[in-house]
Amino acid sequence: MNCPNCGAELKGAGKFCPKCGTPVPGNPGEQDFTGEPGASAGPDPGKKKKFWIIGAAAAAAVALIVILVVVLGQPKKINLEKYVEINFSGYNTKGRAEVSIQWEELSEKLMDILDGNSGALLAATGTVQVSLDQDSGLSNGDEVTAEISYNNELLKQYNFQFTGKSVSRTVEDLEELEEVDPFGDLTVSFTGISPDGQAEYEYTGSNPLFSTDMFQCEPRDGLRNGDVVTVTIPEARETSLNDAGYMLARNSQEYTVEGLEEYVGSYADLTEEFLTYAKQEAEDVINAYIARDYSDSSSVTPIEYAGYIFQYVKPGESGDYYNALYIIYRGTVSNSEGGFHDTKVYYPVCFSNILASGGELTSEMADSVTGYSNLSDSGWGYSTNGYANPLTAYSELVTANVDVYECEAGDGFEKYETYTPISSLADIAQEDMQTLTDRAMNIINAYIADEYSDENRADGLALAGQYLLVSKAQGNDFKENNQVIVVCSATVSNADNDFTPTVVYYPVRFSGVVNLPGDEFIYTAESEVLGNTQIQDTWTYTNGYTDGAKMFSDLVTANRTDYSYEVSEGLKAFGE
Repeated sequence: MNCPNCGAELKGAGKFCPKCGTPVPGNPGEQDFTGEPGASAGPDPGKKKKFWIIGAAAAAAVALIVILVVVLGQPKKINLEKYVEINFSGYNTKGRAEVSIQWEELSEKLMDILDGNSGALLAATGTVQVSLDQDSGLSNGDEVTAEISYNNELLKQYNFQFTGKSVSRTVEDLEELEEVDPFGDLTVSFTGISPDGQAEYEYTGSNPLFSTDMFQCEPRDGLRNGDVVTVTIPEARETSLNDAGYMLARNSQEYTVEGLEEYVGSYADLTEEFLTYAKQEAEDVINAYIARDYSDSSSVTPIEYAGYIFQYVKPGESGDYYNALYIIYRGTVSNSEGGFHDTKVYYPVCFSNILASGGELTSEMADSVTGYSNLSDSGWGYSTNGYANPLTAYSELVTANVDVYECEAGDGFEKYETYTPISSLADIAQEDMQTLTDRAMNIINAYIADEYSDENRADGLALAGQYLLVSKAQGNDFKENNQVIVVCSATVSNADNDFTPTVVYYPVRFSGVVNLPGDEFIYTAESEVLGNTQIQDTWTYTNGYTDGAKMFSDLVTANRTDYSYEVSEGLKAFGE
């Protein structure tokens, strides 16, 4: 019988073709694949078991290979915490910490991992940094932490990375510092004169750890009694002592300045005895100056005390003197030749560097009067030491010195600190305006008496009005600030009828007009009669104006760049 599938000859009664394994229909017998009688015709179970054993082994081998690939593909690691070392030195409360990396051991480990690649070694170690959270002023029991940082991104190319974050260690076994106090043997003294005293100090002890030059003193100069100076040991010096095992009981000590001779610091500290002396000396200086320097035509009323100014140099500033007392007298100066109007002059005399020593006050004294003023309106011809305007005296002696000196004024002179500006004619009291008018008429009458011939006369001299000029830039030159021009008029005629009677306007200027505290009114300078005009078509000339419009133009309009103005009712017809 042959196999229906492959045609092979079938022997016996097997169920399957021994060649292709095709079932043989109608043959219930059993036969193995070799065709031997009595053998099983189905698959061999032992062979199936062997097949599965071989398959499992192959799968295990594959898994092992995968595991090895994964494991071998992972980057190699080193925990840097094993190589960080923290050490302590110094003494308790002043201890120091240092952190280091055991580079030799770490490098050996890295060279093994990196197969001796020195370039990779440099790259790896170059990324490692370590820092301490505190490294000084340590005490036993403190905990110090070293933070570790590195750059694993840079190390990927070498299939390698670091691990580890920080290492902590407790401070222990620091020895105690020995306490010492150098200030117990430090001698501090003060020399010089307050407020310019100096501090001196010297270490007189025997401890070789200390010397005078290890101390510092602030401030050391410019000292006054009552000031406090501080002597210190610099931090660098203190650190060197700590390193040697010593601790300062204190590193600074304060000392109060005392025992210095002292420049007087306020007017209240001047004794009555000294003030009496100063006033008498000031009178002598002023009277001697007047007698020596004033001309025979000039005279002064008996001088009277007008107040004082006291100055004291501010801390840290440097002036020409430490303190100064100005004793001020005033008197009215006049000139018999009419060179200037009667003027009240203030004469300051300076006493400087007033020193309190041994219960007594001594000083340096000026031998002349302070200040300078012109008395004549022209600015030349008559002048005097002193001040024709007390506001100028206050400005130059006080206001100009406030950056360097503490200043005070008193006994009446303090009122010149402020004044009331005159901005309109209404600001001038009636009696003060009448004073200006009377003075203007005196000046005009004196001019007419001196300059008019016997044939010419002026009748009916009367007030015509006033101009007020107010400086647009008020300053300390009070003469240039405000001006009142008083205008009087008279009818001028000639006995020979050389010209018809003519109205002439006579303006007189008063410069530096100002209201002072206490209802005091002053002006700094006065003029002669302003202007000059020809009377009709004659050879007769006179100071003043016959043309009111020309007068307004010359005296007001020509000055409008620098001054604002006001015109009284009597003069408005000539322009406003």
